[in-house]
This record gives sequence, C-alpha cells and structure tokens, in this order.
Amino acid sequence: MTRRQALTATVLALCAASAGWLVNDHAPPAAGGAGVTGPAAASSSAPHAAVTPPDTAAVPSAPASRADIGPADPTARWPVTPAPRPGTVEVCHLGTAPEGSEQAKALAALAQQQAQQAGEALYRLMLASPDAATRAAAQLALDQKDELAATARQTLDPTVYAFALQACGRGGTPPRTGHCSQLSTGQMARLDAGNAVPWLAVAIQAEARGDQGGVAEALHRASLATTSLQREVRLADLALSAIPPDWPVPHAMHAATSVLQLQASLAVPSYLAAVRHCAAERIHDSNVQQTCSRLAQVLADHGDSLVDFGIGIKLGARAGWPAASTARYARLQQAYQQTQTDADHQADKLPQATSCHALRAAAQTALAHARVGERRYAEQMRLRLGLAD
Repeated sequence: MTRRQALTATVLALCAASAGWLVNDHAPPAAGGAGVTGPAAASSSAPHAAVTPPDTAAVPSAPASRADIGPADPTARWPVTPAPRPGTVEVCHLGTAPEGSEQAKALAALAQQQAQQAGEALYRLMLASPDAATRAAAQLALDQKDELAATARQTLDPTVYAFALQACGRGGTPPRTGHCSQLSTGQMARLDAGNAVPWLAVAIQAEARGDQGGVAEALHRASLATTSLQREVRLADLALSAIPPDWPVPHAMHAATSVLQLQASLAVPSYLAAVRHCAAERIHDSNVQQTCSRLAQVLADHGDSLVDFGIGIKLGARAGWPAASTARYARLQQAYQQTQTDADHQADKLPQATSCHALRAAAQTALAHARVGERRYAEQMRLRLGLAD
C-alpha cells in the first residue's frame, strides 16, 4: 500500500469512528526560506469576516473535472486478465511462480529491472515533449533536479514548480547550493495563491521557525483558497499518457510500473500546522475559529483528496460546525470508505503487486485520481455502487 493510500484509508477509518486527529508528517519538500512577503501576504491580525458554517441541507461538492487533461485512456489496449490464483505470484508478462519461492523472487527482480529500463526510455522521450509539465515530470523521474529547479525559477506554472520542489527535496534535506537553493514554498504559494496546499507548506515552515504569526497568516491564506490540490498528482497521467501507442504492450506495462512506483514515492502534504493551530485550547479565539472553519470548508468541499475531506471534517467539528452538518459529512465519509474497500476499486498493495490484473487496476486508479481527483472518483464509485449519502 502506498503512503497516500495508507493515509487515506486511516483518515477515513479514524474520522468515521470519531477518533482523534490524524495528520501526515511528510511536508512538501522545499529549499530556502518559505516566508511570504510582498503583495501576496495579506495581514491576518485584524478580525476576519464572520464565517457561516455549512448548511445542513447543502451537499458537499467534489472538485470539478480538470479540463486541461485529455480523455484518452493509455491502458485501453492492455489485456483484461483475472487475478492470480491464491498461493501463486504472477509477474506481469514474465511468468508465474509459487508464492515465496526462489523463482518468484527471481521473477520480481527481473520485473524491477524491466521496469527501470522501460521507465527510463519513457522519461527520455518525455524530455522532448512540447509540454512544460511533461518535461518537468521527466526531469523529476530522471533526478535532473538542478536543471528542473533552473526551469522552475523562470516559470509561472505551479505544476512545474511543484515538481521542482519534489525533485529538490528527494532524499532528505534539500540542497543548499545550486538552483534548488533558490526555490521556496513561499514562491510556490505566490504562484498558486488560490490553492491551500502550498499555504499549508508555508505554515509548516513558519512553525519550524517558531513564527506563530507566520503560521496564522499562512493558514488564513489557505482558508481563502478555492481549492486544495497537490499539483504533482498529475505525474501519473502525464507519464502514462506519454507511452507511445506503438510500444509493445509488455514494454508499456513495464514502463507503467516505473511510473506508479515514482508516483507512490512522492511526498504528500502535511496538515500538522493546521491541526495544531486549530487545537481545542486555541479555538475559543474568534480569529482562530473563523480561520479554522473556513479552512475546513475548503478541505471538505473543495479538496482534491479523501485526506483533505477527512481532515476538513475534523477541523470543522473542532471549529463548531452544527452537529447535523457534520453528521451528513460523516455519512458521505462512510460511503467513501466503502468504495475504498470494495474489491473492484481499491488499489491496496499497489503498485507493489506484480500481476497484470493488479497493474492495470492501479494504473486506471492513478489516471482517475489525476484526471478528476480522488474525491470526485470516490463520489463516482459511491453512485455506481448505489451507496447512500
């Protein structure tokens, strides 16, 4: 199970059971200072406008489909195969072996070698793409961090900048020299001011500096956002869609394995600063309460992921949303949890699973999440399964 899948499943389970806070301790990587300066930094010291809690009759709206991503399905020509028999390991297009056997281990090692080779060939092709985000995804995959950071310093594209932050943060502490040292979450927030995700990263870095005013400011800006979207989730679609249609299917599926492994390795947003800022001992402050209530609505109503949805519900409950409203969200959450555990739709154990059946399912799930958002995809599955809200 990937970090994102594990976090999503745990958030849904804990929030549905009204358990304590669940947060993610992986902040989006960044180099340099993350302070917000200039016209983008609006003061949060003055009392904020009153916040109206969600109407109990209102249905939380999932994010709109992203019109900038094409509809073609790169997995359409992949074979539809059954799941492997119990006790048997299938390594896609390479063979089967008894589970736990030396033969199975040898097949898995060969599969990893094939994935690395096919993935590198794909990423080299992507470097020649006319699309800046596709080239940036390839540079991330090929660990061309300094070249990507140099591009990011000149870009107005938040997806390219987000890929650069990921590249510069891979392996731990971001480099203190070169172009990576010139990137910051503050600049990312300025490029993507209507998105809560970079402001949450700015809040994390302000908290690390002991700058509580910076935390409050960043979360205020996050609460004014119109979406909460990790831009890097597009990587799977950009890369899978770049697989040449004339590649042999086995080669294409080996490349897809590399793409899914890279997607699973990406750092995911941290909500720690928001959770601590909205703690029970602080929520009596009117400014804090209003910021937390607004941020909860951004995450629950306009968040791209199910983690956003779950954290939003908990922040809203802490900020004093009406019980009837939080109960409606909780029912949706339970329905989404069922779509996550349904055998036809979950991506559990992927992309580590090696069968063609599992790889196809994982690729299609990653594409759906990238193209319409994890939250909207869960809503589509809820309706398809006939689950009540």
